[in-house]
Amino acid sequence: MILLSKRAEYGLMALLHLAGAAVRGKPVSSASIAARHRIPAALLGKVMQELARGGLVESAAGVAGGYRLRQAPARVTLGSVIAAVDGPIRLAGCADGCACDQRKTCNVRAPLARVSGAVTAPFEQITLADLGARNHGQSKFKARR
Repeated sequence: MILLSKRAEYGLMALLHLAGAAVRGKPVSSASIAARHRIPAALLGKVMQELARGGLVESAAGVAGGYRLRQAPARVTLGSVIAAVDGPIRLAGCADGCACDQRKTCNVRAPLARVSGAVTAPFEQITLADLGARNHGQSKFKARR
């Protein structure tokens, strides 16, 4: 079963909030995002730091500070959000760098790699702008490619 972590869900919620706020161009505090979406503020603060380290948001210090997207919503993929918060999406524990005892005789690694590619590809194709369009019937975010 593939299940997004709460941290990844909260990151997506925050980025969608920032994408909507991008029109105004002002940074948004993590506390206001947390209050609006009923997310634990301390946890969202940590998620926002991970998103900043992942290059998805930038922070502005000061009284009027907060976070804003570093890229247009049309350029931020679900996969990049999940990777910034939880690491890369993987279906199986084995990967290219696998050092398990069965590596030489494993008969599932290659088939699982193909399945993993098929399952994870949409995460690299769907963007924040796409999510906004699906929620409102049309894109509510301006694409700045």
